[in-house]
Amino acid sequence: MTFSHDGLRDSLTQLAAPPYFYENLKREISASHRSSSALSLIQFILGKEELPSEDVVLLFAHLMTTSFRYEDLAARIGENEFVVLIKGSDEIASVLATRLVGKWNSLNTQGVTTHYSCVTYLPKESALEFLNRLDRTELLNSPT
Repeated sequence: MTFSHDGLRDSLTQLAAPPYFYENLKREISASHRSSSALSLIQFILGKEELPSEDVVLLFAHLMTTSFRYEDLAARIGENEFVVLIKGSDEIASVLATRLVGKWNSLNTQGVTTHYSCVTYLPKESALEFLNRLDRTELLNSPT
């Protein structure tokens, strides 16, 4: 996985690169503290059983770009791992995740499954604790 020269975007998908995502996550956590507003993360694992082709990754990235709100931050943080930072509750995150999975399942994706999970920020949680809790959350399977 490579990043653009400015480090802001993943060079393949043009989604946010991990360093940019992590910096924005810290900033949004701080803003959430000040405003007492909800903040959630959605994690997508594409083709958990095998690495998807580059074309499939690009299709999924495009779908993410067109499926989320302007204020949401979508990032590629691994070969087949994506996250979205949502300004809103876990209910909003769940609706948005379910909508994307429905769109994904309606495409001809050569049997590539998507697994996902959602968590909402807990007060006084660090960015690392928030991400670790997301990683420990059970992934939901979306059959193709």
